[in-house]
Amino acid sequence: MYAKARLSLMLSAGINPNAKIYAFEPSPYILKSFTRNIELNLFRNIHLQSLGVGDKDGKFKLFVSDDDNTGMSSLVDRGEYSRY
Repeated sequence: MYAKARLSLMLSAGINPNAKIYAFEPSPYILKSFTRNIELNLFRNIHLQSLGVGDKDGKFKLFVSDDDNTGMSSLVDRGEYSRY
C-alpha cells in the first residue's frame, strides 16, 4: 500500500470513526511507516495486517526495492531487489 491508498484509508478513518477499516501490507518498511502514522493520528479503527492479499493461497517471497522507492517491491526477482 502506498501513499494514495494510505491517505484514503486515513481520511476514511477520520470521517467515520465508527467504521472498521482493514488494511494489508506485506512490506515491512511500509508497514512500519503506516503503523507510526496510525499511532500518531490516534486511529483506533484501522486494523493493519502484515500480509499480502491475492488470488492464490500460499506464501511468497517479497523482493523489496534496494533504493528509497519501496513502492517498487515485487513478487518477481528482477535482480535489483533484496529478498525479504
